[in-house]
Amino acid sequence: MRNTIDDIAQLFAALAEQLIFWRDIDDDALAKKISGSVERKLLISRARDWIEAHLHQHFQIAELAAELHISPRTLQYCFVDELGHSPLAEVRRFRFRLLRRKLTSTPSNQPIEGMFRSCGLIDTPPTSRHYRNWCGETPRQTRDRAKMTSGLI
Repeated sequence: MRNTIDDIAQLFAALAEQLIFWRDIDDDALAKKISGSVERKLLISRARDWIEAHLHQHFQIAELAAELHISPRTLQYCFVDELGHSPLAEVRRFRFRLLRRKLTSTPSNQPIEGMFRSCGLIDTPPTSRHYRNWCGETPRQTRDRAKMTSGLI
């Protein structure tokens, strides 16, 4: 997969060069900006792949940065510049999506706390509050609504 990403990065860099040449612009700053943006997007794509593969375990953003061979600060800047939020917010978003899928598809006899753990989350009031802010309802409400729509209640 890494070769494919590297190949895409090279193609984008060549495209950026051609666009600049075609427009007859001799501006190195523009070329660096276009190339930098492409590199950030590819870096974020690789980061998202890694996050998705490691959702079930606890990890630190520094581990993700080390895996991508960049500093945690550079990773932070890339996410904020391209997505408008931090890598930690992205991890939380991925985990909440997974939790929501589990809450709506898992039999109701499984405890919610176990679902939190299986998604790499800790069942605490702040985590539930973050989930409610993201989803518009608490985890328990998500589960209850899923039970009602499936006819289990």
